[in-house]
Amino acid sequence: MITVEWSMKKMSIHLKIWLLAFLLIAGVVSYGFYTTFSVNRQIRQNFYRQSEQAVQSISDEIAAPLWLYQQPYVDKTFQAFQNTSSIVFLRLLNKDGALSYGYGDAAYAAIISEFAAGQAAHIKKDSIYLVRHPVIYKNEIQGTLFVGFTMREMEQQIASQQKEMLIFCGLFVLLGIIATLLIARSIYSPLKKMQKVLQQENTLGDLKGIHLPEQGGREVAGLAREVNRLGEKISEKMRTLENSQRISKGYFDENPVATLIVDLLLNDISVEELCAKVCSVRTSAGQPNRYGLRFCFEDARHMRSPRTAHALKQIEACLRTHSGYS
Repeated sequence: MITVEWSMKKMSIHLKIWLLAFLLIAGVVSYGFYTTFSVNRQIRQNFYRQSEQAVQSISDEIAAPLWLYQQPYVDKTFQAFQNTSSIVFLRLLNKDGALSYGYGDAAYAAIISEFAAGQAAHIKKDSIYLVRHPVIYKNEIQGTLFVGFTMREMEQQIASQQKEMLIFCGLFVLLGIIATLLIARSIYSPLKKMQKVLQQENTLGDLKGIHLPEQGGREVAGLAREVNRLGEKISEKMRTLENSQRISKGYFDENPVATLIVDLLLNDISVEELCAKVCSVRTSAGQPNRYGLRFCFEDARHMRSPRTAHALKQIEACLRTHSGYS
């Protein structure tokens, strides 16, 4: 779990957006196919139930006439059901197993014989749903009714729904990809531009004039705005630092003794080397700067510590000897 969370944190924003889009699209498409499957199953169940109810109705309608041997009424009842578009054949066998009535059954004689030889109440064969039902009146079997229903209309309805579902899923996937591209571009492109600008302006001096494009979403534009403000603060501090450097440079150009003493304390030069450099100090007019030497050296005395007292005394002696310092 920790490894997965760490991997997600290190994953790029671009990849996270595509991963989220893939999961969303996969979820919607899966739900669509599940819904289509459920609807198709319900359509089939409704078809089977309605077919069996129709056979039950026919059986109930002809049970009494068969018991009373009123064949004309039975034939009239069958003729009424012949107009039903889903019924492709009717066959009625009397209690002795002889054919009592038939409609369209000759074309399906082989299927009916196979069905009659078994014990199943209903079967599916070659897009035909066959239903067998006993005709019972006063607890006596008057005959057996065989009815065949075409399944083509139901299959066409299911195929139509599946086609619509495929079209919907295809359009949803296409729109999802387009939307993901636009969203990823709106987030990724400004960040990429910011990264490019920062890669070009990769020194503190360069950052003085940095200005990122404040584009993209509110968060990305806000980030660019804050970086620009940081650049302005850096610019202001750099200007202050440059002014301070110019002032310090002018001071130490005329009076470098303090800097030299710091070098001594850091063991960068010896006392003799320091004295030689101090004696070479000149004013802008080329004359020995005795006042500057005295001023700088007095400042340097305040920096001394017990560890450097002996070195400062040696420097004073050198200055008196070489430059008339007093």
